[in-house]
Amino acid sequence: MTTTGIQIDRVKRELLQALRGRRSQEQVSQRLGYGFNQVYRWESGKTRMGWSQFVEYCRVCHRPLAKALQFVGVEAVESRELVRGLVSTASRPSRLAAVVGVSRFTWSRWSTGRGEPTLDHVLRLIHVYFGLLPEFAARLLGEEKQLPVIQDELDRRARERRTLYATPEAGTVLAALELASYAKLRSHQDAWVAKAAGLDVADARASLQDLKRAGIIEAGDRGLYRVVRATHDTLTDWPGYQRLCMHWKARGMARIKSLTVAPVLTEVAGYRVFAVSAPALRRIRDLTLRYYHDVRRELDRDTGPAEFVRVLDVSILSPERK
Repeated sequence: MTTTGIQIDRVKRELLQALRGRRSQEQVSQRLGYGFNQVYRWESGKTRMGWSQFVEYCRVCHRPLAKALQFVGVEAVESRELVRGLVSTASRPSRLAAVVGVSRFTWSRWSTGRGEPTLDHVLRLIHVYFGLLPEFAARLLGEEKQLPVIQDELDRRARERRTLYATPEAGTVLAALELASYAKLRSHQDAWVAKAAGLDVADARASLQDLKRAGIIEAGDRGLYRVVRATHDTLTDWPGYQRLCMHWKARGMARIKSLTVAPVLTEVAGYRVFAVSAPALRRIRDLTLRYYHDVRRELDRDTGPAEFVRVLDVSILSPERK
């Protein structure tokens, strides 16, 4: 997931200004109980804003912080619970500490309530670890106003989502273009991409054209396509995301059906139906989210030549029918 091109300091400044709307800095400072213009100090960067101060800031400005955090996958707002919720998404909290640039000792203090992160820390975590800072800000502000600093990024991601919703197979075509063996071709070959993506040539060609129109890929040396930028963020629109999930689950079932023996080397297929208590289910959900984020981080750190195209399917679902 691409996380470059966003200036967190500028996002913070514009976010604070947009959240207070037409209210003056002095008015918001007074509502927060300050006898001086504290909001000016926060917006100008003279003083760092603690997370609990941001929680109160959103409250007096009547902004839905809890709803925005839920989109990121965190069910808490208060500082200690927020940090604990973030820890549940990673197998090693030290990874999160490294993302925000603090020691494991500092992170431990946050998780036990002996200290708290600043707004800068949390925004950086949402940006670098989750890759969802533009969407977080958009949900916090609502549809009536967006930040100039992230508007281009939001528009770009929206174009990508429309392409992936309309052409689900574009995801495998993108992955095929990142294979090391594709880069070694003398020239672009639609048939080669189709085979690598598991598609008919006509479907691969159509996907390439859609990706090119959306600005996700462009032709380079020898006519080979390269991925310009792609967030692969498809969760924002739930109906579109549902269609993608159903598409890839159907593809997965077709793949399993085609196998004559159980996959053991570069593919994995498995399931389990179980009865579980509510506390254990919450822990299993946290483990699953942790696994998903760890896989994504592993992909972000992968510097070796890409050799395979794979689809990861992670689900915990009720068997109930409605």
